[in-house]
Amino acid sequence: MPELDLGNVMGPQGPKGATGATGPQGPAGPAGPTGPQGPKGDKGDAGATGPQGPQGPTGKVDITTPVTFTDAASRTDLASGDSISTIAGKASKWLKDLKYLAFNRVIDLANKVTPASTDAFLLEESTGTGKKMLFSNLLTYLQNEVKPKTTAANVDFTKADGTKSNVQDTVTAINSALGSKAEKTDLTNVEKNINSISTLLSNETTQGTTGSTNNQGIFKGQSGIMILWGASQTTIFSYNSTGKFYKLDITFREKFKEAPIVMTSPRYASGIPENVGTLSTTASKTTLGCNASASGLWIEWVAIGKWK
Repeated sequence: MPELDLGNVMGPQGPKGATGATGPQGPAGPAGPTGPQGPKGDKGDAGATGPQGPQGPTGKVDITTPVTFTDAASRTDLASGDSISTIAGKASKWLKDLKYLAFNRVIDLANKVTPASTDAFLLEESTGTGKKMLFSNLLTYLQNEVKPKTTAANVDFTKADGTKSNVQDTVTAINSALGSKAEKTDLTNVEKNINSISTLLSNETTQGTTGSTNNQGIFKGQSGIMILWGASQTTIFSYNSTGKFYKLDITFREKFKEAPIVMTSPRYASGIPENVGTLSTTASKTTLGCNASASGLWIEWVAIGKWK
């Protein structure tokens, strides 16, 4: 019987066999991209403070570091423990209160124009009252306001026998000598004459100056103070070529007990010279000095000291 070719004919599938054993795991593939961050969780409680560590080495102040400070409200002493800003504020207050007078010699101040608000010259009167004035007003004050306080008890004189007395003692002696005698009726005239002598003596202790060269004014008080003043024209000053300045010796009309204080000031319509002052002073004279000599330039001076 001939053979019949039926082609590829699949028969029915047989039953599934049992699963074989799992083979080894293959290598891991590459990591995928990071996903978005999730929400932040709540902060936990703070832990306990740990022990303090040892103190570190002492630091150093950088002197180039700028310091901000405010002037102190009043002048107070520097104190140990003050901060740098506090020290700077205190020092600034002291320096500003010193003003320009603290850093000048008297000879340098003669040509300065002192503001009216500055305590340039302070006087204390016998009553304890203070008076403030500029140096330029001192001569006017001496001539118009200062008067010797002369009384019968402090006008001293020397009698013919060489002993000393005063007007009050003389009046007392006259009263005692006259007693109840009739001559006592003339005592009023005697006292008038004594008062006239007292007034004359008082006037002689204060004499003004006309302002002419080396004409000196004088105030001589019974308490022992003596004030001389005058004005000298610079055209009569001699020139010192070595020091390049002009000078003039002024001999006091009355000698002081010791070297007085001498103050000077220029009087010049065309300006103020650079330097005016004293070069030296003794009980009997002073030497004025300035850096200019010109017609119309006068140097006014005042000497204050003791005569007894």
